[in-house]
Amino acid sequence: MLAMLELYENKLSNNGILTWRDKNRREFAYSLVGTNSYMAPEIIKGEGYTKSCDWWSLGVILYECLYGFPPFVSKTKHATRIKILNWRQTLHFPTTPHVSKEAQDLIKMLICDHKDRLGSTSFCHLYSNPLHTISKQSNSEIYQYSSDAEEIKAHPWFRNIDWDSLHKQTPPFVPKIKDLTDTKYFEELSKDEVLQSAPGIGQYKIRDLLLRDKVYGEEVLQIREKLAFKGYTYRRKDIPIYNYIFISLNGESNF
Repeated sequence: MLAMLELYENKLSNNGILTWRDKNRREFAYSLVGTNSYMAPEIIKGEGYTKSCDWWSLGVILYECLYGFPPFVSKTKHATRIKILNWRQTLHFPTTPHVSKEAQDLIKMLICDHKDRLGSTSFCHLYSNPLHTISKQSNSEIYQYSSDAEEIKAHPWFRNIDWDSLHKQTPPFVPKIKDLTDTKYFEELSKDEVLQSAPGIGQYKIRDLLLRDKVYGEEVLQIREKLAFKGYTYRRKDIPIYNYIFISLNGESNF
């Protein structure tokens, strides 16, 4: 989580990584995306949201790291969303394990209304005017958010963290692996689980004849999983490509 905060700040401070060239574009997103347990209320409501929703998700991740489960977890997706929408009544802190008051305070400052959310100061003005644009940088048409991670990093719970040397420190847990393909820290998936149907749904419900094949079905599924995103690329249209690629005089690309 500390690395996430440091990486987020570095991205914001690095010229051009989080930039916009269309000064008239809306700074809100409206698509319903993400995992239910980590969604901010504004996403579920479809009100339009900014990157401040990421800090809500960070609060959920912090809660899960400390308590072992997400704060709004339920048996169904619908029940989870209802809990999130009513977070004032449903956000509780168990008595065990023991978690410091400062940690709980940080969580409460992240899992809260978007206008009060820690790290969201630079986004608050957007909610009053959805058409508002980011302040102009010099004479260019490039716009950039300020470093909102600083607010979170300044919280008392992080008082003993040396952010400047964090990337040089040895983490508390270092995986011992034989090589880059060693996956012993990942849960093994048994062969029976690969093509296992959902409860109450028989094998005949699988429409694809290849996947139903008892001999080759599993192999076909594995191949499809490996190639599912083969050749897939995505680049945001609103970020100038020259912020990522610099063309040298001899025509070569330097990253």
